Amino acid sequence: SLSVDRSVDSSLARAVRAARHMKHTSRHMARSLASGLQHHQLLAQAHWS
Repeated sequence: SLSVDRSVDSSLARAVRAARHMKHTSRHMARSLASGLQHHQLLAQAHWS
């Protein structure tokens, strides 16, 4: 039926939106973690040299 199709479409769209959001968030987290690690390594090098 048409209403079932429409509800499946909307939940698919919601799932896709959520997945894109998660992808964006995890990429952002990975980037900030990486820069945090670099910063930490630089501090450690400065401290021990």
